[in-house]
Amino acid sequence: MSEYPMSEPANPGGIPASRAARSVGRRLSLLVLTLGAILFAFAAWMPWWIYNNLTTTASPIYQFNPGQASNVAPLRFLPPPWVHPVWTILSALGVLLAGLLWIAGRPRFTRIMLIFAMLWATLMTVISGAFWLFVATGGYPPLPATQNIPHGVHMEYPAAGLWLALGALALAWIGALALVRAQWRARRAG
Repeated sequence: MSEYPMSEPANPGGIPASRAARSVGRRLSLLVLTLGAILFAFAAWMPWWIYNNLTTTASPIYQFNPGQASNVAPLRFLPPPWVHPVWTILSALGVLLAGLLWIAGRPRFTRIMLIFAMLWATLMTVISGAFWLFVATGGYPPLPATQNIPHGVHMEYPAAGLWLALGALALAWIGALALVRAQWRARRAG
């Protein structure tokens, strides 16, 4: 005789079908969240914005991301030497939090880590959005002083890193919200 109620059909492993479906949904949402965090950590160090001076053919192309821009709004409160280490920690923190979410020991621990993962996703979304608004309105990190660059003739555009970071954050949010839904359903089911 099975220890599970007869109202739910059992799958071959003896686990009720609804419980097995919740487990698959939880793992899938964790996988999407983890993939988003890993992709963001990778995209965090790709160029997010490209500035190209068109006045001479020998002029360099400057590529930068929030870790190199100390005058981006959310990172502006930090002293310039701290921007790079803080950006490094923040970009890797999502992977750490996603890894801790895979530990299925206690539901309370999972809920706390999920809250931290959502706070991380919120902070990275704010920083990415502020960076986008900052450079889209004509702000960019100070270019090297050794270059005498007239700012009248130039071309600037978003690079692949920005699009990858925004896509990775979208994946992280989808995974986090799906995990919230899975946790809520598991708690409601008992």
